[in-house]
Amino acid sequence: MISDVPIGAFLSGGVDSSVITALMSKNSKEPIKTFTIGFEEKGFNEFEYADIVANKYNTEHREIILSGKNYIETMESLIEYKDAPLSVPNEVPLYLMSKELKKYITVVLSGEGADEIFGGYGRIFRSPYDYERIKNIDNLGLTDSEKENFSKDFIKKYLQDSFNSELEHFMNIYQYTSFSDKKNLLNESIDLDGIEEKLINKFMYYFDELKDESYYNKLIYTFEKIHIVGLLHRVDMTTMASSVEARVPFVDHRLVEFAFTIPMKYKLKWNTKEDQKNAKVQMSDKISEVYDIPKYILKKSYEDILPNSILYRKKMGFPVPLNDWFGGHFNDYAKKILLSKEAKERKLYNIDNIEKWLNSDRLSTDHSFAMKIWMLINIELFMKRYFQ
Repeated sequence: MISDVPIGAFLSGGVDSSVITALMSKNSKEPIKTFTIGFEEKGFNEFEYADIVANKYNTEHREIILSGKNYIETMESLIEYKDAPLSVPNEVPLYLMSKELKKYITVVLSGEGADEIFGGYGRIFRSPYDYERIKNIDNLGLTDSEKENFSKDFIKKYLQDSFNSELEHFMNIYQYTSFSDKKNLLNESIDLDGIEEKLINKFMYYFDELKDESYYNKLIYTFEKIHIVGLLHRVDMTTMASSVEARVPFVDHRLVEFAFTIPMKYKLKWNTKEDQKNAKVQMSDKISEVYDIPKYILKKSYEDILPNSILYRKKMGFPVPLNDWFGGHFNDYAKKILLSKEAKERKLYNIDNIEKWLNSDRLSTDHSFAMKIWMLINIELFMKRYFQ
């Protein structure tokens, strides 16, 4: 918080930004300036939760509401600031929020890093439990019908009945785009096998570094070595493009080093022994935040300064209503970009399959489906800007 210029905080209403706002307020004689952003579409903002913290700590709070039109226009210009395709859809709202907060402050504190060190991505960080159980299904004390149901649920979630290694399982849950989707959406002339091998080797390096550790530790270590790098790049680029300096207290090396000494059971904690027993036949995505508490030790640490309605509510993340847009009023925009003469001539894409996706009813209902369309638009906008 040491600064010669005005300072404030991002406040989404999630645990991490709320903890930072509360601690800043306790260490400041003046009200802290806080900012939150959301979309017009229902279910795509967390304003009510940010308000709880803002009111509790009497911050100077501002809400920023985004429309799809703002988003598309900004996406094109932000690629130029980054000199690369964007990583994730929420880079755009982060940049627009930074532009707005620059009117009031020059330094902003942000909550990046807490999820990686305290086990905040519950569905992913609980997933080694799926892998361990399918490997040892005959030794779990399950009845024949429980085994059968568990195996069916496993196949439904992972689209296969087993994995050869922890890394193979991890890649299945971590990557946005499956190998078969890449084959469907990209041109057959691209060496996808070679690219996939490089990608797997990148992750294998960190798994091998911890070869004698548990799968849970390998996973959390890989997130700290790869995932957080992308998030820090994102927050740095979007704030610096607006001449704002972002600071990330959860990434203080002393805190990171300490967090790696904390046993996993205090990060992902079972609610009760009964819940742990009931979760035995559930998949990790059904377990997370129902039978357990992700980031438990962080939440427990701040029960005295934040209400349970903030600490123990379900994680929302930072979603962008891509399916509403590309399955609705921005469908024509998507077609204009991805089915253009220039896009066809690049020989990067499988145009026929992309056209089928763009005409599919699934585009308006399935966010992960729309996310892949966003990725392709993002690549094509980058190509148009730099390689036309």
